[in-house]
Amino acid sequence: MLANIIKSFTKPKWQHSKPQIRKQSIEKNTFTDQTVLQNIAINDPDSSVRKTAIKKLLDMDTLLQIAQQDDETAIYQAAQLRYRQLIMAEDNTLASCLSLEERKNYLTKANDPKLLQHIVKHASDSELRYYALQQFDDDDPILIDIAAYDNRAKNRQAAVEKIHRQENLEKLSKLSRKKDKNVYRLTKQKLHTLITEKERPNAVNKQAKDILDALQRLYKRHYCLQEKNKFEQLVADWKNIQPELDSTINTAIYDIENAIQARIKEQLDQREILHQKNISQQELEAQKRTLLEKIKTLSKTVQNSTENNDDLEDIIHLLNNFKTQWQELISNQTTPSQQDQEFNQYILEIEKNSVISSVLTDIMLQAEKLLQKNIINPAKVKILQQHYDTERLQAPKNQYNKRYLQSIQTLLQQLTKKIAQQKKHNKKYLALFEQN
Repeated sequence: MLANIIKSFTKPKWQHSKPQIRKQSIEKNTFTDQTVLQNIAINDPDSSVRKTAIKKLLDMDTLLQIAQQDDETAIYQAAQLRYRQLIMAEDNTLASCLSLEERKNYLTKANDPKLLQHIVKHASDSELRYYALQQFDDDDPILIDIAAYDNRAKNRQAAVEKIHRQENLEKLSKLSRKKDKNVYRLTKQKLHTLITEKERPNAVNKQAKDILDALQRLYKRHYCLQEKNKFEQLVADWKNIQPELDSTINTAIYDIENAIQARIKEQLDQREILHQKNISQQELEAQKRTLLEKIKTLSKTVQNSTENNDDLEDIIHLLNNFKTQWQELISNQTTPSQQDQEFNQYILEIEKNSVISSVLTDIMLQAEKLLQKNIINPAKVKILQQHYDTERLQAPKNQYNKRYLQSIQTLLQQLTKKIAQQKKHNKKYLALFEQN
């Protein structure tokens, strides 16, 4: 009995039988030996004593063990709080206890999303916040808040780099527009890149179809050699996007490329043969006469045509072909000849007739469109009439233009008649309205 009384006076108060005395002893004492606090925090039978010991613990591994393994809610929450305080340097003892690298390591070791969220929002150490935000998965919702509100530019921009979804970038763009120019610019750049990448498959397919159409038109023009540079540029554009295309369109472009290559080779061979033979002036004149006869025939065909069977684009390509051939024939000619003037005159006549025919076609289509309407605007009819009168005086006298002019005149007369009927009805309705 006496021994127990003596022992109670000699043993430390944190070992006292009463929890309140143990608790007060822990609060007052500075423990140089952390193992004592570790033992109390883990094994003391009283929860309030354990919580008091936990609040003074500096051993991170013990705190993490309690936070992750203890069954008592108040205890493991106290351990989590202390662990967080030490990592965030909220306790002054941290300055001599944990370095920044150690705090980073313990943050990773905890593997606690809630702890990461708290640190990234509230830690005063910007480097610790930067490390914490790097641990979040890309497009985590918290990254938007960091990018918009963190007080360190490096952290804000690092958060932007981890945001990739369009809806998140659009939200951040609105938040940062008037707050951070760099974040806003970076966000808009990422949005533009994302949208461009989404639209790229359609854009690439359209570009491929345009390339195929251009190559097919070039092949139909027959004289591919004169457009060799354009052909090579089209092929280069195709090869830039070839890996992104399906096999069907790649095969189509490949086939037309080979066909044009073969035609270019054939035309180069012909040119080389022509050069090697060094054809005489007499042969040149014969070729010029032949070509002149072709242009005459084309001119008569255009002038005497009664039906619109000629494709305007084909006529222009044929004219360009003729002009190119003519230029090759006169390449060594020093002075213009009578044949040159005659050839150029035919070219001008055909081009003029083609342009005017196109204009007359447009006038007729506009008149037909107006005639289909229930209510006709007289001002538009007047403009069409003026346009018609101007072109009628300039149009070459041929069967095709004569037929078109007659058709347009008939349409304009019908429009005038319909306007008159329209005015008559309007007067009638106005009279009825005034009577009522």
